[in-house]
Amino acid sequence: MRIFFNKKMEQSKVSIIIVNWNGKHLLKECLSSVEKQDYDNFNIIFVDNGSKDKSVEFVRENFLDVNIIELKENTGFAKGNNIGMHKAFDDLEVEYIAILNTDAMVESQWLSEMMTLIDNDDKVGSVAPKIKKYYKRNIIDSIGNAIHLDGGGVSNHINKVDNGQYNSIKEVFGPSGCAALYSREMLEDIQMGDDFFDDDFFAYFEDIDLNWRARLRGWKSLFASNAVVYHKHSESVGLYSPFKAFYTNRNRYFVIIKNYSLFLFPKAILYLFLGYFYSVFSIAGNKGPSARLLERSGFFEVVKIVIRGWIDIIKYLPAMFKKRSYIMKNKKISNKEVKKFTGKYVVNLKEIMYSEHIK
Repeated sequence: MRIFFNKKMEQSKVSIIIVNWNGKHLLKECLSSVEKQDYDNFNIIFVDNGSKDKSVEFVRENFLDVNIIELKENTGFAKGNNIGMHKAFDDLEVEYIAILNTDAMVESQWLSEMMTLIDNDDKVGSVAPKIKKYYKRNIIDSIGNAIHLDGGGVSNHINKVDNGQYNSIKEVFGPSGCAALYSREMLEDIQMGDDFFDDDFFAYFEDIDLNWRARLRGWKSLFASNAVVYHKHSESVGLYSPFKAFYTNRNRYFVIIKNYSLFLFPKAILYLFLGYFYSVFSIAGNKGPSARLLERSGFFEVVKIVIRGWIDIIKYLPAMFKKRSYIMKNKKISNKEVKKFTGKYVVNLKEIMYSEHIK
């Protein structure tokens, strides 16, 4: 049973996981903002993915209360968070996990506002904060994740001016991996082996996959409009990098294979095909991330990304189908309910293809 959060009562314990890879230049602002939370009962677990920029030394010297996990190599965003979560759960008092990107900073009420929502409803497994652009603070970066039937996702309401119109939103598909709060109960309910996030994703769309699994198990996700985050976006790998393009292209297929009910497969195939068409169309019109990637990396690099993605998809097919079998066997909601929430949270293809920031 959860201990309901009330400022006059004992607060539930939260572990905040921050995964870092060569982000030393971001850490002072990020960690300082976390330490200024008006919520008292939390600790910080800093997972370093084999950084070469002396990130660990910087944290050790300047943030004495931060728990450091120093890894020898870059294990990816998914596994790095999993390692942090397992460390957090060694403490049986930890009931919640918050994750935060190093290229983000948070306002002082970020954690308390999210906890107010999640700690009073047993059906709520996650909370999405209001994420704004760091450099344009009246512009939305994410209000949770929206989904697309091609397996991908996009930050909901991205690039929209915030005039307070989003404060009435109550429920979202799920939070962005940039900044999120999850209940231990939900994470352990959707856990597959040692994974909360799927290690095979390495980076990108692992949050979409986790949100799908949570939804299929009947969990809800709420939006905390007063829990504010400022996000610089893709500071570690670059906005239009081949690295990001490879994993977003590949991992959308993993999401489909693992989580889509059979009635969604025809639509997924159609939207995947249309996605490639729109990529070509956007390149021709010099708009959107596909055009920026081609401009930065060149035609042959883009072709190589697609080919490498398909090789990996084939390589991982047995593992993904095994995971799919487990997910479908253990889902708690009907196909009718799946249709209802996919209809509610899906965005159109054009909006994704021309968005400057694919999730």
